[in-house]
Amino acid sequence: MVEWVKLEPDIDGFDDTRFERHLDRARSSGIRFTTMAALGDAPEQRRSLYDSSWRSTIPVTGPPSR
Repeated sequence: MVEWVKLEPDIDGFDDTRFERHLDRARSSGIRFTTMAALGDAPEQRRSLYDSSWRSTIPVTGPPSR
């Protein structure tokens, strides 16, 4: 049986200061952060977001190792 985890991030309460150095490093390497609204939020952009999200997902096949 597969157990699914539903993630519900608290966007309003999120403190990004802990991640600022990582964001700076990503930006300096050429990664651009934007929003779907800025990209036009069209089907092509949604498909691209889905594809990149899918490629970055690590499959979980069991409980974490200890």
